[in-house]
Amino acid sequence: MTHERDEEWKIYLLPASILIASLVVSAAVFYSATVLSTNMINLEGSLKATISALELNFVGDSGSGTGGNNAPPAAAPTATPVPDEDAPVPMDAFQVDGEEFKGAEDGKIVIVKYSEFECPFCKRASPTVQQILDEYPDDVKFYFQHFPLSFHAHSMDAAEAFECAGDQGKAYEMYTAMFEGDDLSEEALSGYAGDIGLDVEEFDACMADDRNVPEIEAEMERGAQLGVQGTPSFFINGVMIVGAQPYEVFKAEIDSQLADME
Repeated sequence: MTHERDEEWKIYLLPASILIASLVVSAAVFYSATVLSTNMINLEGSLKATISALELNFVGDSGSGTGGNNAPPAAAPTATPVPDEDAPVPMDAFQVDGEEFKGAEDGKIVIVKYSEFECPFCKRASPTVQQILDEYPDDVKFYFQHFPLSFHAHSMDAAEAFECAGDQGKAYEMYTAMFEGDDLSEEALSGYAGDIGLDVEEFDACMADDRNVPEIEAEMERGAQLGVQGTPSFFINGVMIVGAQPYEVFKAEIDSQLADME
């Protein structure tokens, strides 16, 4: 009888072992899935936090530069048009009277560009500005205003180079040299100064003592007050156009304003 019971027990032993093993495996799979799901949720949260932090940094922190790369709050450069639905900004708000300009001295169309020299969209817009000046030689007066972005390492140095060249009457020659060049290091800026015929020793001294930083900072602050958030931002007789827009966008606005003046 005992032998028969042992044989009967052996018959049920294997299925029972399989069942127990299955339960153990299932529990392990469930636990792993739970841990994985929790980790994925945590990872998602971390990624969202990181992206948010990057977006805040990309917008830029407020600050004042002394030859460094600080800038007021500014959004990422964009090529998307953002039409100004409010009334045009009064021209006296830009405070550009007496500053060096390009184009027609008595131009009926005054374009003020808030920009910097390291931003790729600003570089892309530079030929468009020149095309406008070429197509409207008697109608357009162009002013460059500074809005260096904090996350571009050489943007403040380049802004100072523009002003230091302006001290010798060649701001827009430096403007062209910096947009056409691919290097904004201190050595390159000094080289551009020599290329456009500046007194390099005086230029280097100007760059070293940061004498033009207050003016750059004032333009940055004024731009922010006027609604500038990204570069490049243009004002055509106070009407805002944001981004490296095609020439046709600027032409349409210029032609409309000229027609209204007739």
